[in-house]
Amino acid sequence: MSRTRYYPVSQSFLNDAETWEMRDQFGDRSVFFWMSLLSAAEMDDGNIHGTPPYIARIHGQYLDRTHPQRAQNVLLFMVNKGWLTPTLTDGLTVGYFITKYWKYHKRRNPVRESNSGQFVPVPNPPNLSEPNLIKNAAKLDSPKPKLDHKIKEVADRIYNSDPQKFARLVVWIKSVQKQSFKNEHIALALESFESYAKDISDWYPYLSKVVNRVRNQSNGSGAGWDAQKFKNDEKAWLRDFLRNGMK
Repeated sequence: MSRTRYYPVSQSFLNDAETWEMRDQFGDRSVFFWMSLLSAAEMDDGNIHGTPPYIARIHGQYLDRTHPQRAQNVLLFMVNKGWLTPTLTDGLTVGYFITKYWKYHKRRNPVRESNSGQFVPVPNPPNLSEPNLIKNAAKLDSPKPKLDHKIKEVADRIYNSDPQKFARLVVWIKSVQKQSFKNEHIALALESFESYAKDISDWYPYLSKVVNRVRNQSNGSGAGWDAQKFKNDEKAWLRDFLRNGMK
């Protein structure tokens, strides 16, 4: 856990195109909101704990004290831009990780070697956190990590339909794989989602709901599980979901 009273910020942050886009869309105070998130993350190695509404309420005071929903919209912007990576539990967002945290943090404090008594530098620990799975997802031409062929086939189609929108699709796949979702469940969730992918703007948390529905219904049905029936039912549910304007 970090004990510093400061946190690093890129020198080009204020001139970055995405920063200008955020300020144009949400106002200059959105920068204060981001600084508050960085400050909180500094206390726990890049992690910010809490559900989106909770984080929006606590840190959103720097953006808009009376409309916490605006802060949730900024959180979504930051996820879509790759600034934040959601931390998921059972498919629900329970916090965020500053995606480039370890890029700006190096552990350099020396330690004494037990045999020689000499001080030696501490090597940077291997970064096994989710953001390190892809160093720059936005620059990928298509999902490249080794995936189950069924997952890769449908993931490529979704990604190629809108590379900018789905730049972090492979991050989502790796995230649910770490939560021990079966490949067949992930593939089926993607297949069910594919037809309506272009219509859902906040796709990351929604896709997590879909894969949870797949696993829950599969486990509950046992040997009677019918994947094709689920896919048909899910498409109908998606139509109702979109018809109600819940994008």
